[in-house]
Amino acid sequence: MNELLCMKREALFKPSLLNRLKDKDLFFVKEYLVKKQELQNIQKILLAELNKKTKKYYDTQEIELLRIYQSLKRRIKRKLDVKESVDDSADKIINELISKYNLLIIELTSLKQKMNNVFQNKEKNYYEAFYTEEKFKKALKVTTPEAYKSLVDLNIQKDSLNRARYGYIQRATVKTSPLSYFGKTTYYSLNKKDSEETLQLNNVVKYLILTAAMNDVEVMNLLRIKINPVFKKINNAEGIYYEKNFLLNGVDWVLKQDDILHNKEVLNILKRIKICKTPNNIINALQEENNFTYEVLVNNGVIVPDYSLYINDDQKFKDIIVSIFGIQMVELLFPNCINDIQYEQISNKVLKYLSRHDSNYFGVSLCKKFLELPLYYHNDVEKNQFSVPSISSERMKEIFDDCVVQNKNSYYIYNLILGDKEKYQDQSLLAVITDIKEKYMFERNLTIKNTIKIKPQMRKSALIFYQSDVNGNIVINNINAGTGAVFHRNAEIFDKCINDNLKNYYNKLFYEDFPIYEVVMDEEISNHVDTGKSFHKKLKWPEDFLDIRLHVSADNQIRFVYKDEFIHLLDLGTIPFHLFYGSKGVLLNLIHPWNIDMKNLGELNNRKRYNLIVQDAIQSTDMSNWDFFMALSSYFTENNLPMEFFLRKNNYSFKKSKPIWISLYSSESIKVLKRILKGEKEVIIEEIYPNFNENLEQKVVEYAVLKIEE
Repeated sequence: MNELLCMKREALFKPSLLNRLKDKDLFFVKEYLVKKQELQNIQKILLAELNKKTKKYYDTQEIELLRIYQSLKRRIKRKLDVKESVDDSADKIINELISKYNLLIIELTSLKQKMNNVFQNKEKNYYEAFYTEEKFKKALKVTTPEAYKSLVDLNIQKDSLNRARYGYIQRATVKTSPLSYFGKTTYYSLNKKDSEETLQLNNVVKYLILTAAMNDVEVMNLLRIKINPVFKKINNAEGIYYEKNFLLNGVDWVLKQDDILHNKEVLNILKRIKICKTPNNIINALQEENNFTYEVLVNNGVIVPDYSLYINDDQKFKDIIVSIFGIQMVELLFPNCINDIQYEQISNKVLKYLSRHDSNYFGVSLCKKFLELPLYYHNDVEKNQFSVPSISSERMKEIFDDCVVQNKNSYYIYNLILGDKEKYQDQSLLAVITDIKEKYMFERNLTIKNTIKIKPQMRKSALIFYQSDVNGNIVINNINAGTGAVFHRNAEIFDKCINDNLKNYYNKLFYEDFPIYEVVMDEEISNHVDTGKSFHKKLKWPEDFLDIRLHVSADNQIRFVYKDEFIHLLDLGTIPFHLFYGSKGVLLNLIHPWNIDMKNLGELNNRKRYNLIVQDAIQSTDMSNWDFFMALSSYFTENNLPMEFFLRKNNYSFKKSKPIWISLYSSESIKVLKRILKGEKEVIIEEIYPNFNENLEQKVVEYAVLKIEE
């Protein structure tokens, strides 16, 4: 039986199409720079010879010859061609130099004119070849519906539109991210299923509508809500775990910050209303309260819609949509195919509704966030057998030895628990996690006494993303630690073949044979449900974690007890565990004993990187496109940098910068680069490796295999 767990991602366009973005005349830049240096060398020698002549004729007061040679010097200093001939057999060296000098001036002028004309050409359409691909146009319609008509109308040649066109085209040609919409994902399976495009409403759009509905008196009685339970903390004080949601400019997911409410008055209110199922029930229960209103509890995240219910059950969400907008809106929001999307109609109706029930409690208004989001996401996924380049056992050993390393946060949390194991023994996991989180927050300088050597409960494992070059060499692009979460992004299409292999995989992953439960959290925070898709039984955060008990064995092993048996907790959400903070971050770090050493990963392939300090390369981004091109080309040539590369911003926020393909042989690329550098002090230049230019007719393909250390 083939137990291979692999998916591959294939780009939409062949790299050869990128030649349509390049300008053949810009390839002369290397020749131009060589000849320019030759000219400077000859100019230096020639001026030295002419200085000797002018000194001689000045000393002898041969005024006419002095004037001729001084005129020659002035023209040469200005790099002008020299028209005066020096009719003197004794000046043979000068005459030969002038002849070479004039020839170089002519050649350089011709080359400069050819290259400069590229930036003046308004007639050439660089993008036409790409817009004959229907899949590309469909992806654009989903990804950027508000600009779609302008993007596909190639008669509109605004710089801003061309920059956007360039960005989407390079993304569809040279990138293979399994989370991208431009390309196809294939899962290895013995049971073939042809490619199938799926269209789903963006989860965050659902989130915005449901959030607004919490303040809509006409529909709130139909809305199912969620109130987190009151629980006992480690110190026996009562509290309620809740999460405040935030929306940020430029971030297309929902951010959450958790906290514990201790106010006795609020706790008593929540105990009283915990049986309430709808907002109207709560409003009625709070009629005699003076200090706490329904609006206060909603705006602070204590009471929220039951997002999980509506995100996982389209019919339940459609019922709410009918109550808000009418039956016609269901047909608009759930079209049969991409071409049926009526963006303007949907947008107008949703914005009108959000504006009536908007709130300033989330950082960004609901309306503003809606305008930033794509309405839908789509996937092109299939199952099939395919050839998978093999990673050698030696290379695999290198990956697990050097890159999959102990998670220091997990080790720290583990030892915090063991350092107070009598206190934490048999407590609810929710109480333990929230208590450790408070230590994390308020005792960051806490040192662990008597650290205990820990035996992890799971073996080293990783989802390894890699490519193969034309010579069959394996190039590792990325590694995800732990349980292969990204692999499950399309788990709804998994068949018996894939699931059987996954069962074998997870049976090998853990050292002890306990039932496995998937941790489900934050289903509503990104465009697509990223959690709860596996065949494992589910435990939802935070409510189910009241029923899980922490157990510390005599040999200092931390285990989890649920329904009187030991269990394993598994995180299969596609959002990386290290991006979670607060209590959820503590939990996810605790159950992930392994992490990735990013420094070693960066060195794994010897992929060359260079930190480009912008002011070292160019004086200003306000220069003309020609001057910008020449300044960068000179700098890259002098420093032996590639003329084609991936550029990444030095982004220090939690939102990682995405690389963009740049070619200094493309005027469109140069305009994009100029725009990027305008706001940057330093950027990262990364070598294209494997180099897709070595096989232009082969689409870029990336593989991802799920492996356990042997």
